[in-house]
Amino acid sequence: MILTILAISGIVTILVTKFWKYILAFLNGPVRDLLERLFGAKRCEWYVKFLQWADRQVAATSRFIKMYWRKFKDTVIRIKSKYTKNPDGTYTKRTESLIREKPEEKTARRVVTEETVNWEYLPDEVRAEMMRQRTNEAMMDDRVVVDAKIRERAEEEGISLSA
Repeated sequence: MILTILAISGIVTILVTKFWKYILAFLNGPVRDLLERLFGAKRCEWYVKFLQWADRQVAATSRFIKMYWRKFKDTVIRIKSKYTKNPDGTYTKRTESLIREKPEEKTARRVVTEETVNWEYLPDEVRAEMMRQRTNEAMMDDRVVVDAKIRERAEEEGISLSA
């Protein structure tokens, strides 16, 4: 349920951010004209303030995405996950990350985490690879996947990630 809500809110955020300039032009053009004709310009000041507030929120979201993409790119050197089948039918996901504390540092710390997941919660690529090779183990470079998804979402939203 929570994942569904997060997915829907993410999709709505992407769509609103991507088409914001068109939405804003429509809301600040024909819709505002109609409201001002019906109620008068003085009574529609709240509407203009609302549009200004909404514009600040969308711009902040865009900046947030760019900032975290740069931070991710500069600090996360590697994220690799290994999936291994357990005797009880579940899978152990062992993730190894190399993370720099600050982008200018040359040293990094290694972080290893393990969690147990069921087959349906494995990434599509991992399940496909296990089936293709008829194996109970698979590796995945999560940094490449995350980078690709960030770039894809930014492109959908019309955000340039070039530095």
